[in-house]
Amino acid sequence: MIFKKHLISREQAKDFFTNSYSHFIEIDGMNIHYRIEGEGEPLLLIHGFGASLHNWDPVVPQLSKKHKVIRLDIPGFGLSSTKEGIAIPDIVKVLNIFVEKLSLEKVSIAGSSMGGWIAWEFAVAFPGTVDKLILMNAAGFFDETKAPTQIIAQKERLINFLIKRGVPRFAVKRILKNAVGGDKSVLKKDYLNQFYNLVNIDGNLKNIKQYAMEEINPTIDRLSSIENKTLILWGSEDKVMPLKYGKQFNKEIENSDIIVYKGVGHIPMVEVPNKVANDIQSFLTPSLN
Repeated sequence: MIFKKHLISREQAKDFFTNSYSHFIEIDGMNIHYRIEGEGEPLLLIHGFGASLHNWDPVVPQLSKKHKVIRLDIPGFGLSSTKEGIAIPDIVKVLNIFVEKLSLEKVSIAGSSMGGWIAWEFAVAFPGTVDKLILMNAAGFFDETKAPTQIIAQKERLINFLIKRGVPRFAVKRILKNAVGGDKSVLKKDYLNQFYNLVNIDGNLKNIKQYAMEEINPTIDRLSSIENKTLILWGSEDKVMPLKYGKQFNKEIENSDIIVYKGVGHIPMVEVPNKVANDIQSFLTPSLN
């Protein structure tokens, strides 16, 4: 679907982007949207910056055949509300409360991009709660010249304009084309429309700016403390988080392996969903494959 105006209300979005698997839970004054699909050992999926739980759509059908797949909209993205001043450490605490409220004593976690950053920070903070860890094109290592705060400062007038009017579909398409690798045909019309509408939910662009303006302080020096078995998945052509960062995670986390997808960019679950789902499944339950 494409709305005539770029911005859509949260009520409209809720009608279009919830289904029978959708639930809402209140945590620290924020209304968090999440879905649970399948049965088995729990697997928590965390999406990236500016995205939503829908980014995992291509891999959930396969993963949910053998696992209880839980995915949520990070506060301020998708259908989840947020509050002023929230940053990565706050999201890690929210995630811990979320896991406790769902009575998950131990859970494997897969995080993409910013979601990968949240996932490994969670493993550092709550190692006993995490079973296995999966980092897909994860954030955490940054080139200071390309920090989000620098980008916001350079384009603040444009961003403030978009907050009021919404992001045009052609701009969303351009951003996503830059995110994927060589095969641009993976960006199907339905996926583009979905991303366009979700990013334009009233208030979400303001939330994106808020996150980007927060000071970046990843606890990279604590990566070596992660003892959980870890799988690192990375696209060889990622322009957002270059492969050198994937290799750095592999170096810092002792009990880790890395799989590199040739010709793939920043969103492997969209670009090569079958490979991603198979690799995650093999990592989580090798005896079943």
